[in-house]
Amino acid sequence: MTPSQSFFVKPVLALVLLLAACGDFAGGDADARVAVPPSYATYLPTSAARQFSQVIATALRAQDLRAVADPAGPTDWQVRLGAIQAAGMVTPIFSLIDPDGNERGRVQGRAVPSVTWRRAQAENLRQAAVDMAPRLAAAFKRAAADRLQSADRALQERQRQARLNAQPNRPMRVVIVGIVGAPTDGNNVLRQLMTEKLTRLGEAMQESETGADFTVRAKVDDVSVDEKTRRIEIFWLLRNANNQEVGEIVQLQEIPAGSLDRGWGNLAVTVTDEAAGAIHDVILTQLGRR
Repeated sequence: MTPSQSFFVKPVLALVLLLAACGDFAGGDADARVAVPPSYATYLPTSAARQFSQVIATALRAQDLRAVADPAGPTDWQVRLGAIQAAGMVTPIFSLIDPDGNERGRVQGRAVPSVTWRRAQAENLRQAAVDMAPRLAAAFKRAAADRLQSADRALQERQRQARLNAQPNRPMRVVIVGIVGAPTDGNNVLRQLMTEKLTRLGEAMQESETGADFTVRAKVDDVSVDEKTRRIEIFWLLRNANNQEVGEIVQLQEIPAGSLDRGWGNLAVTVTDEAAGAIHDVILTQLGRR
């Protein structure tokens, strides 16, 4: 590569957009049961502790959660009740626990004088539950969405690995869907040379996007640097079969003005050598073979 050339690969992470944390949910953890077992770490008398778990479950059901005042089962979420007592005040604490036993959120209620709290009047318990229910429901929906997104990513990775294991040595089917913007004969020459070089690297090149494992696009910009110099900027974009962007190869080449008037010649050979190797490396990385 001459001093006037520069070349780099920009990897791209696939991003899966799932359900928003603030909307309605269908399936998965969002429909899970939320258990609110009685707790005696609330500084309430025994009977009042049971009553407190019931009014909390009622308040959460008003927030469209499947809440029950029962011990948690193996697939249940749980609201773990507790309280902090200090300086004559009791502050109720509500911890959200996922089915794996991880704390996924915590809501702190209003501090109440210890004497008032221990009296466990029904209206006071109900008010504490109503105050915290919207915040706890929001925490649950955020955590449920996070778990759903993590599970989806894990499933996609398992499916990807299963496909690779089923055909570990199959050449990848690649199609060049377009090269645009190159002056003179550049679009056709770059496409022809890139097809030849990816074939030599072991890719199965095809004309149709149907059944392709990866697609390649390129955009070429011809930029004026000064009266005597042009800069050729080439952007190769690689997408997988799910149309997710997995890699971008960027090439910058300064050339004398007018040097492409009769065709690309050796410049096309140089840039496709570099870009084909980089594209092949991205494919190998995506397949877990590098």
